[in-house]
Amino acid sequence: MLKAELPAALAHLQRGNIAPVDLAQAAIGPGMAIYTRYSKVLDAEGKALTVREALALINQTLAKTPKATLVYPTRRAKRANRAAW
Repeated sequence: MLKAELPAALAHLQRGNIAPVDLAQAAIGPGMAIYTRYSKVLDAEGKALTVREALALINQTLAKTPKATLVYPTRRAKRANRAAW
């Protein structure tokens, strides 16, 4: 579930001009939203997944997301964003 949904959530965050350096921190929200959607989340062995384990899994998924799917803003986009402020 996380591996299927998190890349799309990351792309959505980037369209909102989240800086690449802030992406890992910002990914926690959508990742935890997936985790908390269910009353209980089980690991491969059938044990309940703790919040700490969920956060580690979110970070692993983020690290495994192909860089080609992550959109980094161009200089022109950065200037346009600064001009909007």
